Amino acid sequence: HLRADPEIGPIAALYAGTLHLNSRKFEQAIMDFEIGLRHQNVKNETRLEMKYRLAAAYVHQKEVDKALRLYQEIQDTVPAYKDVPELLKKYTELTSNRNLQRYLMSYPSEFATICRKLVEQFFSNAEVKITDISMHKNEYADILAEVNAPKWEDIILFRFFRTSGELGELMLRDLYTRTRELKAGRAFCITAGGFTEEAERFVEARLIDLIDKDGLLKRLNTI
Repeated sequence: HLRADPEIGPIAALYAGTLHLNSRKFEQAIMDFEIGLRHQNVKNETRLEMKYRLAAAYVHQKEVDKALRLYQEIQDTVPAYKDVPELLKKYTELTSNRNLQRYLMSYPSEFATICRKLVEQFFSNAEVKITDISMHKNEYADILAEVNAPKWEDIILFRFFRTSGELGELMLRDLYTRTRELKAGRAFCITAGGFTEEAERFVEARLIDLIDKDGLLKRLNTI
């Protein structure tokens, strides 16, 4: 295989690994990049890019510690390489917060279970009956629930986003549309990140409550 060739092996490994990474064949991608990195005479830019993409493959395989080591090596060589500073910060926090790591990186079935538990404990002194749970790729989960409290009752849509970035107005517009389609009286948008100013303005006159990372972490600590 060309990956083992002393001359073109590193580039061949980078290309092969990238193809496997884009095809979500993460174990094969890891093997490709690791073979490429074993070569002695590798151009610095090629070595950096292989480490960067190998780290991404490790993240997909839930091996965050290995990814962190690679991101640190990259930053030690080129401090501002791509988005490595942000990724280092993100995954360092994940490794120190087990609840956040499970929320962002667990398999879809476990993520759905986490969201269900959060909904069941969302309101004190209220009876919560979950009527529907739906996953949308691996981006977010929708949970529809009938909530009966001592002084009120309502149908509520909860949308849990798996992102540590900012959610914008378009995401909230979609949630608002879905809330109306389901004839829910209220919605909650929960994320491990934050919200843009436009998103916050959009919900001002609408029955949508926003819960950012800090609010999510407090609730995760209760389940």
